[in-house]
Amino acid sequence: WTSYAQYSGLCLLLARTDRSAPAHRSISAFAQPLDRPGVTVRPLRAANGDDEFCELFLDDVRVARSERIGAEGDGWPLAMTTVSYERNALDTGHLSKYGLLVERLRRTARERRADLPDGLLSEIGRCFVDYEVLVAHARRRTAERLGGQLAGPESSIDKLLMTRTEQRLYETALKVFPEEQLRGEGEEGEERAGASELFGDYLYSRAASVYGGTSQIQRNIIAKRVLGLPSGD
Repeated sequence: WTSYAQYSGLCLLLARTDRSAPAHRSISAFAQPLDRPGVTVRPLRAANGDDEFCELFLDDVRVARSERIGAEGDGWPLAMTTVSYERNALDTGHLSKYGLLVERLRRTARERRADLPDGLLSEIGRCFVDYEVLVAHARRRTAERLGGQLAGPESSIDKLLMTRTEQRLYETALKVFPEEQLRGEGEEGEERAGASELFGDYLYSRAASVYGGTSQIQRNIIAKRVLGLPSGD
């Protein structure tokens, strides 16, 4: 799976280059041109209408030594560093997007407090708490980098928090805002467009527990590499 491959000139390719080395030391990284013979890109239309994800096929594609990134065998550490940044809501821009919706929910809760059930108001409150916790972790990661610390397995904590924040946020938004607006039946065209985008974001949020490494993988990483817990038999 390669995000936006149909618009890209290069992709990051991980290839096994030394069959005699241990698994994690036998992988090298390459900057793979996508216009090379044998490369096929097939966009996939998702439930929200986007074609972000693409199937990428490599048939007898040759990769040059000059296209290697770093030394031979450096591919696995490079890949782990890459996904560590991907799992940070600040690096990916998700934090700003969440903040806009949180503020919209807070404003709606104040304006419609008498109309919204207490349970729904509590859900909005949980969304706010989730977001603030995520912001605090994003600031911690930024402070660590400013102090010279490289991105590491702690980013799996951020990814779990990001998943919880995103999914709860859009689930709550669908309850707060009338469904007819989500389907584009509002009185003003601008409202209809915004609501339709919200429903698309809700559909996309279902993938938050999969992309960047599943939530189960994140918990394994936290258990083994952050907490140092022993592996099971």
